[in-house]
Amino acid sequence: MNNKSIVKEKGSEIPSLDGSNLSYEFEKIRVKMPEIVDSEDLLYYVDDSKKIPKNLEYLDDFYDKRTGTSGTAFRDKNTGKVIVSYTGTNLDGNTLEDIYADFSGIFLGTGIHYPPAFKFYEKLAEKYGAENLIPTGHSLAGNVAMRVALRYNSKMAIVYNSAPLYMKGVQVKFSPIVSQNINQINEDIANYTGRIVRIVAENDPLTVISEEFNGVFVGDKFTLPISSGHGLDDIVENAEQVAKILRIINAEEQLVSTIEKVSSRMQSLKKKKRSFANSNSISLEGVTSSQLIYLDAMQAQILSEGLINVSTSSLELIEHSGEGTQYKAQSLYDSLKNSNLGLSLSPDELLSAYAEAGVHYDSIVGEISRHCSEKEKEVQDIVDTFNRLKTNLDTGIQALIEKDKELENMFTLEG
Repeated sequence: MNNKSIVKEKGSEIPSLDGSNLSYEFEKIRVKMPEIVDSEDLLYYVDDSKKIPKNLEYLDDFYDKRTGTSGTAFRDKNTGKVIVSYTGTNLDGNTLEDIYADFSGIFLGTGIHYPPAFKFYEKLAEKYGAENLIPTGHSLAGNVAMRVALRYNSKMAIVYNSAPLYMKGVQVKFSPIVSQNINQINEDIANYTGRIVRIVAENDPLTVISEEFNGVFVGDKFTLPISSGHGLDDIVENAEQVAKILRIINAEEQLVSTIEKVSSRMQSLKKKKRSFANSNSISLEGVTSSQLIYLDAMQAQILSEGLINVSTSSLELIEHSGEGTQYKAQSLYDSLKNSNLGLSLSPDELLSAYAEAGVHYDSIVGEISRHCSEKEKEVQDIVDTFNRLKTNLDTGIQALIEKDKELENMFTLEG
């Protein structure tokens, strides 16, 4: 098979990653072949460049000629979620419009490229439900996806090698457009309750430059130990990195799902209490003592299971974050050997000189590794504590059930 075979033939099968990558192809067709109206013709030309993975179903797309903003929506066939994939700076499409959006919209902070993205999201939310939408994007589109998530308080957004929301300190002063945009972004950041996942390739030039010049990002950053430049194709082609991304996303989704399930189950428990109260004529707070024990026990079970799931997912995410941090430390240490700036010292002599100054392998890599290991142990201890708590709780509930027939019947009905 030819080079980039995975990209061309099947993709990574990670909906947000493939959606972000495919959005470029949809925009190219919209820019170069504006006469195409029929979706079958559109998909034919996209498929000719990069196959749409079997787990994605095309739903809709848009292209705004004035700002260059575009995006494509896919349904994840496995989950039913709608992946809202915005398009980054497209050097094979509308280059000038995208560069203007990069400079004016992000660097200067005007946000002029956002309105068409907002309109597309609102259209999809009305049709498919806002709770089912996951904004995503790469590079410039990462900026758009983060902004959309903040604007509409999306449960989750996933971005790759993203541009920042804006560059702190370089905006045009005294511009009401810029001030309004930045103030609204900061307000939305303060009110945001969802989760934004930032996947970043090691040494991604956009991330390096953005962080150097105080770029403003949001969300949890996870670094892939792969120096692949800025694009997505090399990530898709790397099975190890795809597997890592999948584990990160699964852990993040588990966190979101757990919070939703706990909230839903607690609401059901409140309804159960009202049902008990309505069926009883004489009782404490409208419920019998057995019913009160049942409600307390169920609440404790719901919360303990939620705590276990949240702490387990958090441990997974800390482990992945730690891997990226340790990789950076190792890269820093390795770079010391090559930093003689034309001096006559050999790599080993350089390392000896650094060691005399207290800069050695253990002070860089060892210290970072110990710190990450300590953090992982702290969270693992929390997971173990919650597991013991649940075991003790279940044992206590079982003891009560054996003594109370009414309680036993309620737990039997609960299943």
